[in-house]
Amino acid sequence: MARLQKYNSGILYTIKHNIRELKDGISPTNENVDPTKSKDNYSLIRRGKTAKEIETYRKKIENECFHYNRKNLIHANEMICTLPKDCPKDQELAFFQETLKYIASTLPMGERCIFLAEVHCDEGRIVKDGKTVVQGAKHLHVMYVPAVPDTKHDGFEYKLNSDQLTRRNILMQWHSSYQSWLDNAGISATVASGVTSGKGISVKAMKEVTKATGLSYEQIQTLKIENEHLHEELKNKEHELSVTAQKLHTLEKQLNEREHMQSAWGVDAWENEIEKEERTY
Repeated sequence: MARLQKYNSGILYTIKHNIRELKDGISPTNENVDPTKSKDNYSLIRRGKTAKEIETYRKKIENECFHYNRKNLIHANEMICTLPKDCPKDQELAFFQETLKYIASTLPMGERCIFLAEVHCDEGRIVKDGKTVVQGAKHLHVMYVPAVPDTKHDGFEYKLNSDQLTRRNILMQWHSSYQSWLDNAGISATVASGVTSGKGISVKAMKEVTKATGLSYEQIQTLKIENEHLHEELKNKEHELSVTAQKLHTLEKQLNEREHMQSAWGVDAWENEIEKEERTY
């Protein structure tokens, strides 16, 4: 099963999370990361040794594309593909490699616009003593610049247009095409079948759902992807609010400390202290 995520901000932080460039290996937004297993993660594509270097590459590709400076502009897409339970152990690496090739085949710019492809093997349900209760499924994060052909603007071969790459008709065919790609590559793994991923809903049950809602299986899957996308966006916004609140708390604390110092020392001493700080900087 794969899910899509779009970013108009927070890309550098997401890169840091994906390559585990985090303090003590701990992710504040994903408590299920087990730092002791992060050594098992590996990269298929990493355009730099650090998150900043990878972000520099992303910006380089973006600057090659025509785009408007809109606040809601999508700067990056991410596909997260989970290793199916029925994939043989000796085909796990090939599964992720072929998945990356498939995703690259759907992108007009190809592999060049992919700035990160990371396999995670370190997630699971964690309890407070650090013990992993349930090992999470291995999965691949593929982040790319949503570049599509540009025929209108001189000097540009590509433009940014995430919507063009993620239209409903494209998403509806995505999993079936993905399955065909894996089948042709000789990978024994089910990513599209009569059973919905993770829910164990049979074809018969799905037909009942279709009868009741008027929606096809593909339409339901598309809505599910869109719902997960919105959920992830909400999580990102919550994280941004948390970071902003922490910065505000720090500023308030510094202000209170300075007011206390001013009250204790008097105005003259306070001004002298400010002059010292200004000379220091």
